[in-house]
Amino acid sequence: MEDQTLEQAILIVSQGNIGATQVIVDLIMYSDQIDPLDPGKPFQYFGLLDKHEIAGHFIWLLFRDVCGENIIKTAAVLRALDAGIITPYDLRSAMEVRYGPPNKPLSDEHWNRIQQYLDMEHPSFAPFDKQLEKPNGDVDPAGSEGTEGTPR
Repeated sequence: MEDQTLEQAILIVSQGNIGATQVIVDLIMYSDQIDPLDPGKPFQYFGLLDKHEIAGHFIWLLFRDVCGENIIKTAAVLRALDAGIITPYDLRSAMEVRYGPPNKPLSDEHWNRIQQYLDMEHPSFAPFDKQLEKPNGDVDPAGSEGTEGTPR
């Protein structure tokens, strides 16, 4: 992806899915509020999506189905996946709850392990219910604006 513009790279990873594109943009835009002390921002989450081969509609499913349209939880899941706190199988199963073979959403135990990991390794990471501030000064409740069931 070296010779591509950011817009081209986002389009490739999102595979043209408008919901996935918005999730990537939100992860980049809100990264300083999600974890203000992390030196890898603002493109770290974009890199994690690429590294773990989460692309296209799976990005949207991660945001919508696994994380309840919460951009902070989406970032947390990507961090936890990268650290081995949850497995790719756990994540794929949770993303395919509605569409695939026998599978299950992330359990309370998964979320507790994710929270413990963040508390220990990323103490400045935002609480899941934090109100994020948009660049124009408006408040976005955990990045969950938009119409229910429709990509933002």
